[in-house]
Amino acid sequence: MSALAPPACDSTPRWSILQTHFWLDLLTAVVFAAMAGTGVLLRRVLHRGSPQVGLSWLGRGRHNWADIHYRLGILLLKDTVGL
Repeated sequence: MSALAPPACDSTPRWSILQTHFWLDLLTAVVFAAMAGTGVLLRRVLHRGSPQVGLSWLGRGRHNWADIHYRLGILLLKDTVGL
């Protein structure tokens, strides 16, 4: 009983863990930047109640950008929590 098995976290190489964290952090940063960009777009460019009815950016209207903003928020939540 003196020989104990190493914990599961010790069996994974340290470099692999660091590489995984790097890519997750990069993905989180990109999603956050995209979410901030769509938020600014919705607030400043495609604001609610604008006098121009057909106002769009890159062929998408306010509701499409709000949907993208929402989906980015869900993705950011998943990245942060680790689901």
